[in-house]
Amino acid sequence: MALKTFKIDYKGREEEIEYEDDIEYGKIAPILKGNVDASNPMQSKVNIPEYQIGILLTVITKAPFDYTSAKHIYNLPARTVVKLIDKIMDDYAMGIFLEGWMKTLLGSENLTSFISEVMPTAPQPSAGTKKPPTSSPHTGSKPSRT
Repeated sequence: MALKTFKIDYKGREEEIEYEDDIEYGKIAPILKGNVDASNPMQSKVNIPEYQIGILLTVITKAPFDYTSAKHIYNLPARTVVKLIDKIMDDYAMGIFLEGWMKTLLGSENLTSFISEVMPTAPQPSAGTKKPPTSSPHTGSKPSRT
């Protein structure tokens, strides 16, 4: 567990944000429990905004604004919150914790097949897909529409 810092533009000034990069499981578990319903893995429900707010409230240790309640975070400019989320969620991506939950629920072998079911590979592009016409850089001519 270490403290990390980064700078953001806040009210026209460069300000430092400090946060814990790895909190105790006893602090993260209630945040997950309150924002993830994995009782039916095929229809899991996740409240991402509330998860993000829970993490911000728990890990920020220094900021140029009041970070002690959800109300204060919700009243910050949206771009400020997006910057906080962008930096801090690198260390607290929900998937890091949910993978462990799903492994507990399904086991390693079943987790692999479950992931294959819920995240099938993207369809490959058709061989017959037409490419848009391009103009020649040497002649400056317009593309033909044949």
